[in-house]
Amino acid sequence: MTDTPILSATIDFQKYSVTGPLLSLLTMQQYRSASGRGWPLKLATNCIVQKIKHDEGKAVTLVTSKGEVTVNHAKVVLAMGSIPPTTLVLNSFSKELFPRLAGVGTRYTAHFITAVTARIQKDKLSYGAKIGYFEIGAMYVAGKDPSSGAQYHIQLSAVTSCHPSRDAADAFRHMPDVVAAPSYLQIVSSPEHVVFVCATLGEMDQKNADNWIRLNGQTDLTSNIDLQAVANEQDKRLWDVMDKATFDVLEEGVGGTGVEYWHPSPHDEDMGAWLSTRPQTDKIRVPGLVHEASMMWIGDEEDKTAPVGLDYRLRGVENVYVTGASLWPTGASWNPTCSMVALAMHLADTLEPNKAI
Repeated sequence: MTDTPILSATIDFQKYSVTGPLLSLLTMQQYRSASGRGWPLKLATNCIVQKIKHDEGKAVTLVTSKGEVTVNHAKVVLAMGSIPPTTLVLNSFSKELFPRLAGVGTRYTAHFITAVTARIQKDKLSYGAKIGYFEIGAMYVAGKDPSSGAQYHIQLSAVTSCHPSRDAADAFRHMPDVVAAPSYLQIVSSPEHVVFVCATLGEMDQKNADNWIRLNGQTDLTSNIDLQAVANEQDKRLWDVMDKATFDVLEEGVGGTGVEYWHPSPHDEDMGAWLSTRPQTDKIRVPGLVHEASMMWIGDEEDKTAPVGLDYRLRGVENVYVTGASLWPTGASWNPTCSMVALAMHLADTLEPNKAI
């Protein structure tokens, strides 16, 4: 394993974190409550919701690791990712009592990833003479498998620096995504090159009945599920299409010749070498999934199997609402963050239209 030096940035840097705005909202609501113009926002830290008790189709109590909380007239919003709310709903609302929730956990999709890092000498790029001493760029390339219509996209990031050891810290802070970012060694070993990183994401087939989340009978209500995700023939074809598209972009699309690929060391994942040969398939396919979705998909009245209606409410439950990626009917290929934010904002407007907090 190689030792990476402590890096210091030289330019201003800011990325979004929920902590600051949340604490600001907390403070603002305290002032509003004190002046009679609103209600206080209360945060419970290190508190795990384990189950929702219900009576006559309405949530009445939250069972938590710190005791029970009475819901009263409040609305319960499950804004907790995708697998945790599915687990909570499965533990709280049986399909015998809530037949319209029988589909919860029967659908599962996510993104599988192809990851390739390459470099090209600046003087072998058609635009090499125009490249500055330190530049970062990114591009989104969308695609489909022509046989199935299944979607994928390539997130292509590029970085170059004449002084990579000095500029590495700034590069890491300003790369658009940690998944599509080069390593320190890849940057510092390429002062005469542009380093290209491709993170290619494809959608798992949400129609695959072999993918599901189910209760397993264990006693811990926060983790008593089994998840099964199996690549079917459509997924395998899409992954082959993704791999080919990724290499086509690097070898034909970026406008250069003499592509070299990063080959990790079999003994130390932090080490490796630049070679002109393509890495093998098993070296570029990431052994994991990201952006899990669709376990409690949203649907209109024509979709009788959808557990959630267009009002974001669990069907058959009066006062429990869902937001997050579990609502996706399909996974598509895009990064889901902005869509989740938009749906959460729409849910807030739906629950309290034209009303300030």
